[in-house]
Amino acid sequence: MTKSWNFVRCEANKAKQEVRVASRNKGVNLGSKIKKMRRAQKMTYEELGAESGLTPDTIREIERGEILPPVSSLIKLAKALQIDSGDLLSEE
Repeated sequence: MTKSWNFVRCEANKAKQEVRVASRNKGVNLGSKIKKMRRAQKMTYEELGAESGLTPDTIREIERGEILPPVSSLIKLAKALQIDSGDLLSEE
């Protein structure tokens, strides 16, 4: 019985790791879109932060894919970048 429990726990840990990797990849994709749009408008982190109400450090973390922002932050970023928020979430 111990052997099967360890197997289940091991499989659960693998699944969690796969979810983390997938989330991180989504974050990188989202972050690269935000970075591309910010640069296209020649905005600095500070300018985008002032417009969106987010800190420059938070914007950097989002762009690097280190964090996945809540939807409310995505809406603020989209508004500051003058784009549709759906553009940030769409697949390329």
